[in-house]
Amino acid sequence: MDTLDFRGWKQLTLFTREYGGIQGLQLEGSASGSIWLDQLLLTDYADPDLEPPVVQLQTEGGLITGTVTDALDGGLNPENITLLLDGEELPFTYDPVTGSLQALAEDSPSQRRATLWAADLSGNRICVSAWLDGGNSDIFADMDGHWAEQYAAYLGGLGVITGKPGPEESLYFDPDSPITRAEFAVMLCRWLKIDTEAYPEITVEFTDEWDIPAWAASSARAAATLGLIKGEGTDEGVAFRPAATLTRAQAATILGRTQAGGLIAADLAFSDAREIPAWARQYVAQLVFQGVISGYGDGSFAPNGTLTRAQAAKILCEMT
Repeated sequence: MDTLDFRGWKQLTLFTREYGGIQGLQLEGSASGSIWLDQLLLTDYADPDLEPPVVQLQTEGGLITGTVTDALDGGLNPENITLLLDGEELPFTYDPVTGSLQALAEDSPSQRRATLWAADLSGNRICVSAWLDGGNSDIFADMDGHWAEQYAAYLGGLGVITGKPGPEESLYFDPDSPITRAEFAVMLCRWLKIDTEAYPEITVEFTDEWDIPAWAASSARAAATLGLIKGEGTDEGVAFRPAATLTRAQAATILGRTQAGGLIAADLAFSDAREIPAWARQYVAQLVFQGVISGYGDGSFAPNGTLTRAQAAKILCEMT
């Protein structure tokens, strides 16, 4: 018997041999809310398979090569492998005997990013990404030599970020400034390709709705309606706080909400792991495992630290 004394995603294990097999699921007790079953895994192994496939990805020019294998399953079914180029599916060939994968991308002058997703028979998923050669490195006048130059250029080429106007019709990204909640909402909706005009009315009544700038209003409505950004509680109610800076824990939570539940999570070994809010821990752990977000050189994560515009560009690229 398991007790549902938690919120968020959690893996529960039941050894069916003790009960003569599963005949049904029964909930006892009284409570309110929703329970979502993300996955049911039935296995003959004493220990469930919780290890994802081993995935590698390389690019050279327009040639994309890689390997996908699993320690338990060996070669995978091609239907369990997805190759994306800038978020769009790209056809590939795959040999389940050797685990080798190959695809060819059309020539393009723009910076591109390939992402390889794979899932084994137990439902463990993993992805890796790699850059393809391209241009767009000179979109923003203040990014030359910056560590996030490639990320900003890539998102600029996709139209996810537009920058800020500067002298002589130049564009500036302002990478080291903290990103605001309104700015992140716009970047998020563009990255997810959400039709923000499809959400003319907001389903969450923010106490500061009139403070949301016009250029971010439709994105704020869409993100709130989809449950990606839920606002912050105040004495007057729930506020969107469009001009407030976004913390690293908040960003991880928002991005985590865009993904399916039940993803593999990393052990949080940061020196300040205890400071990660409970509502963000699972999302941070999942994104750390995927390599989307990481800590600092001193071993800390700084969950309550502000997220810079450069950092926002990097994690969105890694999500892509």
